Amino acid sequence: RGGHVDQERIAEVVRTAFATPEEMTNFWHSPTYDQVRLGGMTFRLSPNRRQAVRKLHQASKTDDPWVEGKLLVQGRMVDAFKGMKPDWRLLIDSDGRGKYRLRESLPNSLISETAHPKPAG
Repeated sequence: RGGHVDQERIAEVVRTAFATPEEMTNFWHSPTYDQVRLGGMTFRLSPNRRQAVRKLHQASKTDDPWVEGKLLVQGRMVDAFKGMKPDWRLLIDSDGRGKYRLRESLPNSLISETAHPKPAG
């Protein structure tokens, strides 16, 4: 038998290959936030993560898009989003002092780091 074909990945590639620039930068979410998209990347979210992203999306429509991490999840954001693929930092920005916001677009530096991680050492 041949290798496994990931139908969802193929659909994602087709969707992004023909996406307009607007579709590649704008944030999109399903009605329940179980799937969100930013810059052509799709993120599948667990219930706890959905709630945090929903709150960040609501805050992004205000004059102050930054939200305290403790209002988003129990514990630390890094723990709540640990192991998420693609990396949650592509979707959520941190101020380094405990506040978070939804990114408006994918940062080029993070895309290259995620695609080509720097060797440890």
